Amino acid sequence: MVRKFSLLLMFGALCCCYGAADSISFAVPVEWRMYSSDGPVNAFAVQNDAVWMATDNHVLSVMKRQNRIDTYQQMDGITAVGVTSMATDASGRVWIGGPQGVAVRDGGFTAYTQENGLPSSSVLSVAAAASGDVWVGTENGTARFRNGAWTSFTTEDGLAGNRVQAIAVDRSGEVWFGTNRGISKYNGTAWTTYNMNNGLSWNNTKALGIDRTTGFVWAAVGDEDVNSFNGEEWRIFMQIEPGINSIMVCTRSRVWFGTEKGLLRFNGEQWVDDPESFGFPISRIGDTFLDAEGNFWFGMEEGVMHHDNPYPPQ
Repeated sequence: MVRKFSLLLMFGALCCCYGAADSISFAVPVEWRMYSSDGPVNAFAVQNDAVWMATDNHVLSVMKRQNRIDTYQQMDGITAVGVTSMATDASGRVWIGGPQGVAVRDGGFTAYTQENGLPSSSVLSVAAAASGDVWVGTENGTARFRNGAWTSFTTEDGLAGNRVQAIAVDRSGEVWFGTNRGISKYNGTAWTTYNMNNGLSWNNTKALGIDRTTGFVWAAVGDEDVNSFNGEEWRIFMQIEPGINSIMVCTRSRVWFGTEKGLLRFNGEQWVDDPESFGFPISRIGDTFLDAEGNFWFGMEEGVMHHDNPYPPQ
């Protein structure tokens, strides 16, 4: 079902640039834009011509250049209610995962469930690789979509746990899986697992983020811990913030965490959670995304906000 609404876009100009490690100074104009929704955004994905977002009740497609919002209650027979994750693949298709499966938007919707390829229809996470592969995390393992076919992986293959709550792909193409029993890395052939026995402070991993420049891996684990991996060892940050649901690592190794309370930033030395210090409007954060141009995207209480790259090329 598709319903069309008028599109409300909010625009703002901020004068900000990042100064000292724990501060923001206001000097260079930076623009933000809000793509509005009718409720809190739990997940979103950015296409060339649209922003897709999921609220508690449906999925919305916001056309960037047209005064239009399309809403969907069903996607090829599976519900658009309770969507947990979205991603845009290398071909520009949007993948939308939820409690009944995953749907891919390519003109129309095509749905995949346990009956036609997934290890479980309960989808918790979705990630797309530059290679064209799409990975889906479920309650009972993960699955890779490649050349029109699914391949499933579970603990029997080397996955740390079958409840796959987060997926991230690093700069070398290796795939990281955050599970309820630790973190696994898959290089296409072999699996490596990290848990409380070899570096993590907790096994239950809620979110993952990877630094494009250094390759560092960031993870939200347990109830409120953050762990970081430099390729050799894990660094543990204890009792940082409850309810971390997404991690975005920007190009200068500053790390942003979306939480149920708002936004948290780590600048390498300090944790900053004062909303006024960020220089733009802020509320509950349901999802985050750093695009190829270094622009920030935040899924918030009333829509998705685009924030211009604060570190443009000199």
